[in-house]
Amino acid sequence: MSAPIAVGIDGSVHAWRALVPGDPGRALVGESEEAALVAVGSRGAGGFEGLLFGSVALHVSAHARCPVLAVSRSAPFPAEASGEIVLGLEGRPGEDRLVDWAFAEAGSRSARILALHAVGGDFPSPRTRVVEDMELSAALAGVREEHPDVPVDQMISDRTAARALVEASEHAALVVVPLRD
Repeated sequence: MSAPIAVGIDGSVHAWRALVPGDPGRALVGESEEAALVAVGSRGAGGFEGLLFGSVALHVSAHARCPVLAVSRSAPFPAEASGEIVLGLEGRPGEDRLVDWAFAEAGSRSARILALHAVGGDFPSPRTRVVEDMELSAALAGVREEHPDVPVDQMISDRTAARALVEASEHAALVVVPLRD
């Protein structure tokens, strides 16, 4: 059973619900092949208090073939959310599509981007921090030209990626990170 549940004012947004037998995580990953975005609750009723992701959200986030929006129960209504999107980058090849998506989303929300790269340890020299910052600037250069109205802040962190993302996302409306292999 499939039924439409939302259509954008200009007809550009299409969302639907479907009752699909089987494991929810696998079903959503299967649907992600044709989707522009998969939205899931960050966690269900089970699990431990304080758990950031439940098993379905974690599975879908790790295996989906499109961006995944994991929404927590305490998330503000979009109109009340902050105007910042945290974009976590690892500096790996293939992150261009992720960067393009984040900038397009920021443009549609009139939001700013915090581009974050975490190195997970002390910098052996001040030069290392400068090199990391230059590499992050290079990774963003083309998309900044395509989206000149999107303000961007860059942050190079000596924290682990997980810690840096948690700290940076405390007041963010959205966090965009690459798919891990």
